Order: sequence, then C-alpha cells, then structure tokens
Amino acid sequence: MLLFYGLMELIALLLALVLWLGRPCVSTTRYMGWHHRLQTWWAASLLRSLLWSYAVQVRVEGAESGAEGLYLMLPRHTSMGDTLLAMRFIPQPYDIRLRYVLKAALRWEPVIDIFGHRIPNVFVERGSDHSAEQRRRVTTLAQDLGRRDGVVMFPEGTRYSARGRDQLIARLEASGDSARAGFGRSLVHVLPPRYGGVTALLQAHPGLDVVFCAHRGFEEVTRLPDLMSGALVGRTIDVAFWRVRTSGLDTTPAAIAEWLDQQWRDIDRWVAGHVS
Repeated sequence: MLLFYGLMELIALLLALVLWLGRPCVSTTRYMGWHHRLQTWWAASLLRSLLWSYAVQVRVEGAESGAEGLYLMLPRHTSMGDTLLAMRFIPQPYDIRLRYVLKAALRWEPVIDIFGHRIPNVFVERGSDHSAEQRRRVTTLAQDLGRRDGVVMFPEGTRYSARGRDQLIARLEASGDSARAGFGRSLVHVLPPRYGGVTALLQAHPGLDVVFCAHRGFEEVTRLPDLMSGALVGRTIDVAFWRVRTSGLDTTPAAIAEWLDQQWRDIDRWVAGHVS
C-alpha cells in the first residue's frame, strides 16, 4: 500500500506541474476540469489500491443518488479511508465535480494542498476562534453550483471512535449543555453533527438537496498503525448513499439543527443494522 501511495503521489504531482506549466495555453474552464479529473483519479486510485492490498470487498447501494449534481453530501466519518469513498463511487461513474470542506491539518499532504487550493475547496481550522469567518468561506462553495457539482462536508468534525464519543459527551456535560449531551448518548455509532457549516450552506443555497453517506467497516482503521497491523485485511465494507430533498425546509438555525439531528439518527440506525 505504501508503494502504491508513493507512486500515485509522484504521478499526481508531476501532472500537477504539467497543468501549471500549461495554464497560459488553456481556458479557465478546461484548466479546472482537468484538475477535477486528476483529483478524482488520484483519490479513486488510492482507494482501489487500499482495497486490493488488503483484500477488502465493498458493497455499495444508492450511488445513483449522486448522479445529478447540485447537492451537499454529508458522510459519516470514522477513518482515513472513508474520505475516499465519495470520490470513488460518485465522480468517476457520473462525472460529478466535488468540492470539499477539509480540515487545515490535511495541508501537510502535498497533493491535497495543491489541488485543494487550485480548485474550489475550503480548509478550516477545528476549534478556531474565527468560526464566523470560516462559515463565510464555506458558503463560497455554494457559488455557481451546477448540475455537475456537489459539496462534501463531514459534519461530525472529526473521526468517530467510542472513546471520542465519550469524551465529547463529557465536555458537553461539563459545559452545561445537558440536552446536547443527552442527544450524544442516544447515538451509538456516530458523533452528534455540528450545525455551523451545514446551516451556512443551506441558507446560502435554499433548497439544495442533501446526499447522506453511511458506511460500516472502517471503524478499526483510524490511524496509520492500524493499517500496519492488518486490521483491515479481508473485511467487507458496506456503503449506502441516499438523497433528501430540502425544498420547503425552514432554514432558521433551530429548524436545520432539528432536521440534521433526525437525519443523523437515521445514519446511526443504518450502521447499527449493519454491525456484524
């Protein structure tokens, strides 16, 4: 897997250099299109390499939900590997251009850093004191969304783990937010979603459809040592996409929060139904 990763990284960086050198000779539309395709190829190739190296089987349902763009995708987040699922099963079959909300720490990865800044993506700092400014930057992803475009955001804000869930609930209780802590305790396989980015996007683009992505099987691979230990070998990953229309949804913060909590309960139940 490390050999595959190094090879894909080298190829992507060399092609990024070629695209940069050729920038004066092509239109902005074509330049952006090439970058979207290269970003998709890189991510999908990494996931294929991961699945092949570890003899992993993937069962996917509902990928056609993302066949037509103009949506916000909200995936569950448990692992380094699940960030590649949308890139593998949506853009390649259906030619969708995905824009990502990414944590700023990912800029250490050269390909993500380069492509994350050349095409519409936004890097955000977790726990930043400038949340209003970050929400404003996230809303820029809704500009000029077309039938081939989608925005991907991980509303949990960090990877799920049982320990992380317990720590989050403890922090909520310590802060006096007993209602949110109680909601967190009612969820078994996911973290309570954060509302800021989702609210900002749905208010900036009322009626924007939302595609949810639930999956099961990556939970044991949260860090690099987990990949080295072979915890992923021979596993079966279940993935499901489904689309929810938001036309007519009340876009006040309280209404969106209530709606998102209900959707996240559905994801929690889906995961529970696929626990082996």
